[in-house]
Amino acid sequence: MGAYLAKPKTEKISEGSENGDVSYGVSCMQGWRVTMEDAHTCMLDFDENSTLFAVYDGHGGSEVAQYVAKYFPEVLKKTVTYKKGEIKQSMIDSFLEMDQKIISEEGLAELKELAGLDKDHDEEEDLGMLEQEATMPLRELLLKMKEMKKAVDANEDAEDVEYWTEISEKDANEEHANQTDANSGNEKGEGKVKENGSQNGEEGSMSSKNSPGDVANNDKKEREKGELALENKNDEQPEQEEAESRCANVHGNSDNEKEFVGASPGIEDNDYDDSDDDDDEDEDDDDDDDDDDDDDDDDDDADEGNEVPSGSDEVGYDSGTTAIVAFLHENQLTVANVGDSRCVLCRNSIALEMSMDHKPEDEHELNRIHKAGGKVTCEGRVNGGLNLSRALGDHSYKLQTELSAHEQQITAMPDVRQTQLTEADEFMVIACDGIWNVKGSQEVVDFVSDRLREQRKNGESNLTQICEELLDSCLASDTAGDGSGCDNMTCIIVLFNSAEKTDQNSKKRKLQSETIDEDFVDKRLKTDDS
Repeated sequence: MGAYLAKPKTEKISEGSENGDVSYGVSCMQGWRVTMEDAHTCMLDFDENSTLFAVYDGHGGSEVAQYVAKYFPEVLKKTVTYKKGEIKQSMIDSFLEMDQKIISEEGLAELKELAGLDKDHDEEEDLGMLEQEATMPLRELLLKMKEMKKAVDANEDAEDVEYWTEISEKDANEEHANQTDANSGNEKGEGKVKENGSQNGEEGSMSSKNSPGDVANNDKKEREKGELALENKNDEQPEQEEAESRCANVHGNSDNEKEFVGASPGIEDNDYDDSDDDDDEDEDDDDDDDDDDDDDDDDDDADEGNEVPSGSDEVGYDSGTTAIVAFLHENQLTVANVGDSRCVLCRNSIALEMSMDHKPEDEHELNRIHKAGGKVTCEGRVNGGLNLSRALGDHSYKLQTELSAHEQQITAMPDVRQTQLTEADEFMVIACDGIWNVKGSQEVVDFVSDRLREQRKNGESNLTQICEELLDSCLASDTAGDGSGCDNMTCIIVLFNSAEKTDQNSKKRKLQSETIDEDFVDKRLKTDDS
């Protein structure tokens, strides 16, 4: 679910432009989320007769999305296959190369800067403070939290953060007896919930909707909420100022042939068998600890063989991004995708999806995850964490050295689809799941079509305005539901100028036809009168 604000940030960063081939409008909005983690790119002059659009929906932090938005165009252009004109293969090569660039020495250093973990950030001091709080008596910790709350309340923008309610002295006394167990249980730290669903997320993304009543069982959650309140205030202005650089354009298309490229090969259609792992765990229990219960065995099974670190916040390993990239060369559109952002083409008023959402519960994704030693929970999370099966970054799920890149639990291998644009193709919508979790593909196409029609009647053309209206229509009125309408939102509408010309030509033909009919009627009337 992620952390939410007390009220949504509805300010939008919007822009639009055009060249001889396409017009576009884009808008992005933070919404109910504590931070903005989307990024986008729009390059009308990417190459000769070529444009490039991309949207990135970050999770566990915005740093990977920002980093990929900055470097992906350069990576694509430098691939050998791109230079040869092999666009489909160049997309696959670029995604995999970009994924490795993220964890290069230079990449990790820049990611830390983007995440605010630069030299001015004393990590050792912060770690010492967390360790001190882990052993602090509950009463003392509660007093500290109350002081933090007072500091936040004194700030003029404190109402933007939905802070946890105060805990009474009675509750504190009742729970104090369990302090020792609570501290020992949280000594190593539980994974913080990622905003895109991972429990191995980054600091400050714990949902503020959680009830604080169960402090003794998990006092770390309360400390994180206090940290969240202060961090939100300190980072609020930088987040707003950085929003424009993190928002951009995307261009996607639909494929009549529904062609898939880059699907993981060699994955058999078989169910995951826990029996062998259970036997192994029983042997380990006999050797190491006879007191482990069945729940511990299940946890060991989920972790065995994948070595996914729990509760860490390392950039590039516990943060990542979806990516949907659309490349337009003359009339050929190529769309590559990992994750659950989506590209939809309006062809003859019908929504044609140029990408597929990658979810762990999908059969072919599930088989790969199981084969790599991973496990998918009933909530659709890989090892109880990420709720995506493909992404850039998230390298804590890609540690199986004996497996290739496309065989890892989470893979950066994209699906690639291509299509030739015709006069039947009017526009395309590229957006993150903040849109698609609220409206279906056809619903969005109808929404855009209706507003384009109204604008044309008035002699107008404002794609940015339509994007903003779409964002507003998807925004939830509160955060009490299932999370739909509470996410970051980025939407790009790309209008093909050929479609605009076709619409104008059809109007001219209709007008000419009406003129001819009127002339014919006038002549007939004159003939009849004579």
